[in-house]
Amino acid sequence: MYIFNLANSDAGNYKCKAKWDAIEVDSAEALLLPAEVAMSEQYGVVGSAATLVCVGILPGGIVPQLSIYKGNSLLTKKETPDLLAGTSDNYNVVHVIGAVEESDFSDQYNCILEFNLATLTSDNSEFKKIEMLSSSAPQSVAYGDSVTLTCTSTLVSSADVTTSWFKDGTSVSSTNEGSAGSVYRASLEFDAVSDSDAGTYQCSMSYSNSVL
Repeated sequence: MYIFNLANSDAGNYKCKAKWDAIEVDSAEALLLPAEVAMSEQYGVVGSAATLVCVGILPGGIVPQLSIYKGNSLLTKKETPDLLAGTSDNYNVVHVIGAVEESDFSDQYNCILEFNLATLTSDNSEFKKIEMLSSSAPQSVAYGDSVTLTCTSTLVSSADVTTSWFKDGTSVSSTNEGSAGSVYRASLEFDAVSDSDAGTYQCSMSYSNSVL
């Protein structure tokens, strides 16, 4: 027996009872665990590749079907999804977008897990657009001043982000450090400006296979 959309209160040990005439027989107890399905957090950059990932959990060694939808449109369906390494009941299916377009951000995405006649649908997931918001620096500084250049993007997580700074087209710094909140912000600091620091600065951010 599989029960979908379980509440925490449904988890526990279950058994069935058969009765005919005056005879009753009880089965052994079985532990019931919830089936689950979810889309991972999705980010994309226009023109770059992106991968949408759905993960489904179905205990008992039973392999479900997994599908990824954009709105009501089927993107990918796999009748025998891959088992995640190191797990016995976690399955996944992916949908690769070769080059992200603006229209890819226009709808919600979700994942559907199917087994026999039962269907479990994930919560809607937004495909979030990553774009560079701004970079800033003082218009003019005096020799010996301390200066901070900042670079801001719509990334809201600092995981796997690399910020690179360029001076007149030449790389001068690369770091995985930054602060995440409603936006992602990275900085390049100068303790005391000198003649050699003069130039035009640019920053870029890379996330997964995407570069801003």
